[in-house]
Amino acid sequence: MRTIYNLVNLMRKDLMKYFRHLRLRSSLQRNGVFLASNATIIAKMGSFSFNRGCSIGSYSIIDICNAPSPQTNEAHLFLGTHVYIGDHCNIRAAGATIHIGSNSMIANGVTIIGSNHRTDIGTLLRLQPWDMERSGVAIGEDCWIGAGAIILPGATIGDGVVVAAGAVVRGNTPTGSIVAGVPARLIKVRQ
Repeated sequence: MRTIYNLVNLMRKDLMKYFRHLRLRSSLQRNGVFLASNATIIAKMGSFSFNRGCSIGSYSIIDICNAPSPQTNEAHLFLGTHVYIGDHCNIRAAGATIHIGSNSMIANGVTIIGSNHRTDIGTLLRLQPWDMERSGVAIGEDCWIGAGAIILPGATIGDGVVVAAGAVVRGNTPTGSIVAGVPARLIKVRQ
């Protein structure tokens, strides 16, 4: 009897998750956002803000959660107007806020990480709370993040910045700059 109860409870949770996902997908499409049929969004309704003309590509994963630190309600993703997110992107606003400005392009395979776990001794790494000293990501307007780039927690990317393919960005990137490398360094300033 207990096994049947557990099975029914699991099915109920899966159905609730499915209908929340459908409600979010419907809300996106109603507001002029293209969401590929095989893209995955894991979020509560209030944690994802978006504007018209956004596009989220195939096999992209957007995960907005506060676990393992539920006391932190900072997880939020904001997309300005006409933000393009390519295929196979991984955007994790776990425990932090990620802001992507209007008219920015996120190429295929880009990873954006809102926060990292702490690494204190004495607690399993998977149970560590979010490290809030360096968290959140801000990407300005009219930016181009190249394929396979990684944006780390605490990164602030100014307006009009170009991030080369495969670059790893941390810290501040000045407006209008072109950066490349691991870690990303200034190559030149856009003219």
